[in-house]
Amino acid sequence: MELLEAVRGGNAPAYGTLYQRHAVAARSLAQQFIQGEEEVEDTLVETFAGILDLIRAGAGPVFAFRPHLLMAVRRYAAIGAVDLTDPDAVYVDPELTGLERAVLARAFFSLPERWRMVLWHADVESARPGDLAPLLGMSAGGVTALADRAREGLRQAYLQLHREGGPGEECGPILSNIIKYVEGSLPKREAHVVDGHVAECIDCRAVFLELADVPQGLRVIVGQLVAGPHIDGYLAELKRASETASTPTRGATAVFRRVPVPRRALVLGVAATVAAAAFILISEPLSDEGPAPRRGADRLPASPTPAVRPGTSPPVAPRATPSPRKKPAGEVPVARRSPEARRPPEVRQPPEARRSPEPRPSPEAGRPSRLSAPVARRPADRSGPDPLGSTLAASIDPLGSLVRARPGIIGVRLHNTGRTETRNLQAAVSLPQGVAMTEAATRGAAAPVGTVDGWACRTAGKVVTCSRGALAPGAATTVFLRVTVAADAPTGGGLAVRVRTDGQVVSARSTTGVRTSGATARFAADGRVTTRAAGNTLLSSSPVPSDCEATTAHPAAGRLAVPVDLDQDSSTRSSSCARLDLPAGGQVLWAGLYWSATGHGTTPVGAVRVKAPGSARYATVHASEVAGSDLPIQHGYQAFADVTSLVRGAGGGRWWVADPSMRWGTSQRAGWSLVVLAADRSRPYSRAAVLDTATVVGGGRGPLKVPLSGLAPAAVPARIDLVVWKADGAQDGSMALADHSSHAAGANAAGGLRGVVVETVHTVLGRHAVLRLRARENSLLFGVVAVSARSWS
Repeated sequence: MELLEAVRGGNAPAYGTLYQRHAVAARSLAQQFIQGEEEVEDTLVETFAGILDLIRAGAGPVFAFRPHLLMAVRRYAAIGAVDLTDPDAVYVDPELTGLERAVLARAFFSLPERWRMVLWHADVESARPGDLAPLLGMSAGGVTALADRAREGLRQAYLQLHREGGPGEECGPILSNIIKYVEGSLPKREAHVVDGHVAECIDCRAVFLELADVPQGLRVIVGQLVAGPHIDGYLAELKRASETASTPTRGATAVFRRVPVPRRALVLGVAATVAAAAFILISEPLSDEGPAPRRGADRLPASPTPAVRPGTSPPVAPRATPSPRKKPAGEVPVARRSPEARRPPEVRQPPEARRSPEPRPSPEAGRPSRLSAPVARRPADRSGPDPLGSTLAASIDPLGSLVRARPGIIGVRLHNTGRTETRNLQAAVSLPQGVAMTEAATRGAAAPVGTVDGWACRTAGKVVTCSRGALAPGAATTVFLRVTVAADAPTGGGLAVRVRTDGQVVSARSTTGVRTSGATARFAADGRVTTRAAGNTLLSSSPVPSDCEATTAHPAAGRLAVPVDLDQDSSTRSSSCARLDLPAGGQVLWAGLYWSATGHGTTPVGAVRVKAPGSARYATVHASEVAGSDLPIQHGYQAFADVTSLVRGAGGGRWWVADPSMRWGTSQRAGWSLVVLAADRSRPYSRAAVLDTATVVGGGRGPLKVPLSGLAPAAVPARIDLVVWKADGAQDGSMALADHSSHAAGANAAGGLRGVVVETVHTVLGRHAVLRLRARENSLLFGVVAVSARSWS
């Protein structure tokens, strides 16, 4: 209840906690009737977003979030809408029409919502009191007592409804005693009378059987009304997930269980192909210790990043895309997919007393309706007018890491949590020593930056001053600043922002600053955006399919790795292809091509050949950056080239890459990957970023920690695309994901590619998420992580 009240009060992180608690159940149900991992994830995100709209409008559940969520999942899957404008309306599957009129169903939905909640979890889902305690904010003993009261209330409600149906005159005295009879508290003489009557009376025998096994009746009747005809499959999947979590690492396995079952296999495949590496997504404070990438003299000048610099405009401004669910103030938002879909019958639940806070004002037309809720990393200092007016929340963070001798991106978020529009905004960003705006960004007059949301910035010494117009109530805005970090910049040194408007002064600081290692942001965008990645190997000791699908054959240790050349083009020495799937109608905002090779005598050269879909010939692409790294027994490199214009023009399909600098032999590896950030109007409002590094993991260097800060202000669903370059020939591996715990859940697997791993996982990203990589036996070269994190605000 506290979480739902917090969400109604505008606390977006509280909804992230609700997502963490209930996403596994929602996914367990969605998998029963939705085909495809992406479709399942889309349904979950849209359903959670629709319920959030209802809660903010003063509707939606007060206690029983899980049953409400499950009905919403089914409704969205059936008709493409989360349109529970009446929070007491029960979605009834067409094939179950009439079940809602069962006495037990009507009795259940007449109960207080708190009782319905505990009965659903305890009797339908068979959850233990200890598991329910955090949901109800009480002890396990308190949960047991509440469940007993709820069952007693259900029996009384059932009996009352049965009496209203006009039972026989001789049944009256029996029904008065039947609850005590069920509980075994009736004196023997009276119990004997009930025995005889129940044996002869069909109606009273049905009442007895219903009341004697409440959990079974709830599963059969209420379970189907809430979870649909797939209740058995849902409960089986939920039980399997719960058993997986009943280990000492239970808290950590929660996120791992959030990865859909088919994707879990991919997750394990990633681990297998990266040389016994452990991937752990954790939430923890970071020190500046850790292996730092070796950047040699072969690094070329960095390419421009147009979407995150003052003076340049991105090709598409995703912020300008209005939310399809955005409605005028006072109107309940609806998420739709199929207007002509048939609407199944609904049954109204009896009304209950509930708190109805005023709906949150809708954002102005043309302004973003969904943005990551800004949460200051440290408590923000506020001074200003009455909180019933405009009230700003601010946060500032590096996206990923700010690393010595590398460019990076800083994100500043502002959110108007008040009820009136602000006046003009002015944000003063204080940069730590050794961090400066890029030279190109500081030339000339003020110009739009970041997502071109009306911002203009100027630099004066260590302070960057950015200004824009008014911010509507409930709206948020983000400005991205492109910076360069000096090689001798002091580590630590957090970022600070001070915002002025309406006489208010709001300040915030980041908890992290410059680091010696980590993945820096190559590109970032807010809006209806998503990430995609594809790639393949260029050396292999196993047969490689010719259909652009990566092989899963086990790379035999000690086997000779020879060039892969699949294009039947006599001008190439090595070539492979991969299929890049882009959102329909979505414009490419940024695209980067990465290639890498490791082995004895490998010499980094900054050029590769690329053939776009539909093209008859290759084009030569030159790297803007080449980073060399020394592995334990060999040398490796990672090269990068900005290919945005090329991918924007050619789009998705079959991409070919050929002839990077590489050598072949028993220890050699080579591969490539194309990473894209694109607009996707079907996606919810998100923050996306591409982070990269060329850092060796293993070989006595210890684990690599890759902070994913600045991407999610609270626990939110996220898509993570990983690119890892294999070094030595590993046979086994493991992967683990954890959320807000230092524990890790993992599993072993085998198989995979030589050269490159390109995989996608869906998980929950927290405020201080860290990707941890550990190579247990052999070495690997970590390359790229592309993240798109959904926003609850």
